[in-house]
Amino acid sequence: MEILLIPVAIIAAVAVIALYFLRSSALQKRQAELFLISQKNGWVFSIDDPDCMPIKYGYFECMQSDFDVRAGNVISGVVEGYSFNVFDVTYWQPREIEGDLIGLNNINYRLPDKKVREFTCIVIETNLAFYPLVIRPETMIDKFADKFVGEDIDFESEEFSRSFYVRCADKKFAYDIVNPRTMDMMIKHKGWTVNLAANSLLVTPNKLLPAQGYATAVDFAIRFAEAIPEYITDQIRQQE
Repeated sequence: MEILLIPVAIIAAVAVIALYFLRSSALQKRQAELFLISQKNGWVFSIDDPDCMPIKYGYFECMQSDFDVRAGNVISGVVEGYSFNVFDVTYWQPREIEGDLIGLNNINYRLPDKKVREFTCIVIETNLAFYPLVIRPETMIDKFADKFVGEDIDFESEEFSRSFYVRCADKKFAYDIVNPRTMDMMIKHKGWTVNLAANSLLVTPNKLLPAQGYATAVDFAIRFAEAIPEYITDQIRQQE
């Protein structure tokens, strides 16, 4: 039995190493592309996360998870007067294996953390203080839960209401923000999520965004902010 375990262990080790190098190569290619995009647009790129984005923007729903939330590949800049950060977020699940399961004297061994989910976030900062508002793709679980909880806010557009889940404690604010212009924007980006909280607006396609799509994504976030009615921004400023 021990003789058979040796080649199996070797094969497994080779497979893990090969997978590691494949992933490393893809990551390095992505980072090189992001660096070039940053240079082209006059933005600042960092492989690491010097400002700890999951903590800085911890008030956003997607930064709150039972998994270990980490960020990297951070791009910062200013477009049309808006300061922004674009970064990759990864959910990690710590793993360990008990030694007695593999015949190694009851010692627990730490395995590499398991990558559960990764996606790109675009955050623009404003001088406003928003009510927390979430607009995200609606799931079957949302449809079922809404029958009991009723948090999902419905809108006149059947296509929009069918496609998106909207939650906000202040329904009037939600109706003002989710207006015909922003609904049209969201319908054209049905897989995307928009989250308003504190003084920031977060947009995510709920997956890793290719480097070539960064400028368009930043523009989408700015256009969404610009679509907020002026009377709403005036009201927010008066309340501050």
